[in-house]
Amino acid sequence: MEVFKKPWVAVLVSIALVLASTLISAGTKLDRKAAEVTDGFYEGVTYDGYKHPSIYSQLSNLCGAADGIAAIAANNGIDCNELTKASNGLKASISTMHDNISAIYESYSTLSGALSEFLLRLPEDQLSARELEGLDSTFMSPAMFDEFLLEPYKEIYGYYHSHGVELVIHHSDSYAATLVPSMIEMGIDVWQGCMETNNLPELIKKYGGKISFMGGIENRAVDFEGWTDENCDAVVRRVCEECGNKYFIPCIAQGGPGSVYPGVYKSLCDSIDKLNEEKFGIKASESTRLPWQIMF
Repeated sequence: MEVFKKPWVAVLVSIALVLASTLISAGTKLDRKAAEVTDGFYEGVTYDGYKHPSIYSQLSNLCGAADGIAAIAANNGIDCNELTKASNGLKASISTMHDNISAIYESYSTLSGALSEFLLRLPEDQLSARELEGLDSTFMSPAMFDEFLLEPYKEIYGYYHSHGVELVIHHSDSYAATLVPSMIEMGIDVWQGCMETNNLPELIKKYGGKISFMGGIENRAVDFEGWTDENCDAVVRRVCEECGNKYFIPCIAQGGPGSVYPGVYKSLCDSIDKLNEEKFGIKASESTRLPWQIMF
């Protein structure tokens, strides 16, 4: 043990202990940071006061969209095995390989390629993109909707009304014109998110007074790269002119108070405020809205 009494050995041992302590500390910090990255992948992150959706949820939504397309295609006798296989592959990757970005990206690329190839085949298979987007058709027939969903919703919304809830506002960014009679029966007061393809003027004429409609401004008509205030104003004025001022509330047909491209939602609100002042003398300062968001 005499060797440990030598000064140069003591210095080397001290250096080794400091390095080991530093490496252990760095490893602990890296493990903590890695855990934060993993949490962010599954739970999202908050930046500048806004909670950004997680990568996991967005990729899950992509898989859900692919599965929905595959279901519609299968009902029309179209082979969608490759699309389903690619979707299942991405679902497996994001569930078990969050620490392997390369594998997730490869699965994502595979699904994106399968979706692109599938959409290119649509003309040959005589199934239009319009049908897949559900612009003018429902995912299920009114009869099936009533069989499985009408009574449960009647029970829930009936309970709300019987316990003092004045208005039930049901959110559904969709085509659902054929389901409006069921909405009325189940106790919905306002259908929020109704797309323009529902032929809102006709629905208002037919059902106004029994239910009101909130929407009509589709984000695909206003919320795109290169958007302008002039286009937003023109769309707002056209939709409001067509739908009138009874049983109709103009708003963008999407999830919440925001837009994909910054400024679009504010531009729409400004146009609606101008119309309110022009038609009813209501000033913008008299209106209250939720904070604007950027949707991803």
